[in-house]
Amino acid sequence: MEPTQSNASGKIITALIIGLLVGFATGVFWQARRTGDVVKNISTSKEEAAVGEVIKEKEGVVAPTEKKEASETPATGAVTTKGLSVTDQPAGGRVEIASIDAKDILWVAVREVKGGVLGNILGAQKVFVGNAQKTTIELLRPTVAGSTYKVVVYKDVGAAAFNYREDVIVAGEEATFKAN
Repeated sequence: MEPTQSNASGKIITALIIGLLVGFATGVFWQARRTGDVVKNISTSKEEAAVGEVIKEKEGVVAPTEKKEASETPATGAVTTKGLSVTDQPAGGRVEIASIDAKDILWVAVREVKGGVLGNILGAQKVFVGNAQKTTIELLRPTVAGSTYKVVVYKDVGAAAFNYREDVIVAGEEATFKAN
């Protein structure tokens, strides 16, 4: 009877090993497909070029630069960039967008700026089509007085929730503000 038990144990172990190998291979192919989607998105349009800039920025290849379209109003500290307007505001758990023009469904995200480089995303809010819209972004972590932040615009591409890995950053659509 022992040879039968040994044979059954061998079959169970073999099935377990095969299951692990299939699971691992599936995970590798799934991850390669996701990475392939990002690479595929880099090739032809302006939005795709923006993804390339984000990937380089994340890898530390290039430092973000201030956009020439931005203009600062000295009296209020407001920054306007192609329909996006944000003013300096009190530190806290939310950021008020004074105005944004959206021709497509967009996401606006608040990001930290440390040493001139974009850092963590503190919060994001979906914006629907419309002009001169005001919106509020609820943050996962509050802003800190004296720190600089950027509101960055992403084009919504797919899932209902914000995903900085899938949603495409819109080049030139950002505004800087300081938390007081």
